[in-house]
Amino acid sequence: MFIVITRWFRGFITLYIEGYFCEKFINLCAVHRISIWHVRKINHSAMSLRMETEAFKKMREIAHKTRCKVKIKSKHGLPFILFRYRKRKPFLFGVAFAICMMLFMGAFVWEIEIVGNDKIPTENLMAELSQCGLVTGQFKNTFDCKQIAEDMMVRMNELSWVSVDIKGTKAYVYLKERVMPPKIVSKDTPCNIIATRDGVIKSIVTKNGGQIVKVGDTVQKGQLLVSGILENIPDGTEKSIGTRYVHAISEVHARTWYEKATDVKLKQSKKILTGNQMSKTSVNIFNFSINLFINTGISYANYDKITKNSQWSIGKHFSLPVKVTSDIYQEVLLEEEIVTPEQAITQATDTLVEEIKKELPPACQVVKPTQDHVTVDADTITVRVVLECLENIATQEEIMKE
Repeated sequence: MFIVITRWFRGFITLYIEGYFCEKFINLCAVHRISIWHVRKINHSAMSLRMETEAFKKMREIAHKTRCKVKIKSKHGLPFILFRYRKRKPFLFGVAFAICMMLFMGAFVWEIEIVGNDKIPTENLMAELSQCGLVTGQFKNTFDCKQIAEDMMVRMNELSWVSVDIKGTKAYVYLKERVMPPKIVSKDTPCNIIATRDGVIKSIVTKNGGQIVKVGDTVQKGQLLVSGILENIPDGTEKSIGTRYVHAISEVHARTWYEKATDVKLKQSKKILTGNQMSKTSVNIFNFSINLFINTGISYANYDKITKNSQWSIGKHFSLPVKVTSDIYQEVLLEEEIVTPEQAITQATDTLVEEIKKELPPACQVVKPTQDHVTVDADTITVRVVLECLENIATQEEIMKE
């Protein structure tokens, strides 16, 4: 990339070479250390190539020795642009001013991009980054990327890893969300096994502790399943050694139920796009908003609003402090649609099942979904969905000795 920029500032030309000794021409250029690139063979006696402007005089001697004809096809680079517009001083001044402004704006951070967040909202992360000192519109040299990452780790327990990198005028925040582990009691600490939710015991495997429940029992959330307090333990004789506290270990799989309900209208409003739309555009420059429209009202009675934001940038990493926001208003007609009870129940059931599945624990297995419905009135049906699941409801609870 640096070589390309250097060549553009120094200027280079594209040449058309014609002759029977084109290969010899290239070899002599290499011997005389003339840099050429972008070599393209046109036919058996012609080719095109590029070289720097300063090497053109040396090349003329090589062309004479190899009896090749040389023609300049095109000229590229800053020197030729300045020569072309040498009599247009305002234009040159504008170009120089634009370059200076680009260099000046390149010293700031104008955009922050967050990569890796799935559960944590971007707005929350942006607010925390602002508290840590990473905001747009400040000099890049004032940011300590390592310190910002450390501060984010301290402020947000939901993060397991954070890295901040500045490229061009963009700050990239790479992060990984923490998977919060369940609370585990140390193996040396006495504990009980209790139920995490209501259910019916399907199977129970106890490795340590006194089992309280059995298969088929109905248990409630918080109920003791396996006790870590063992009393009257025999010592091999007729005597007992009294009470002993142990670290209970058990897996208790139970049938559990998750439930959701919703009301469904049989008369629903259906949106139909008319094809009419209007847009309102505003430009934000250095956090100063400029509206490019006069009339702020919307002439449509019903409409859908679509907002599009675009940050101006040059290349991938050089963002500019210019953001264009376009609000598109699409006119819609509301048409009443009558759906059958069967259709309403099916749609509501599918939606509720998906919502419940999103809330299930990772190791929870769905056994059987069931649904029922109640007609509230002529236009409304209440749909209830219950998912029967199989999951491990055992969790450890430390025993507090008196």
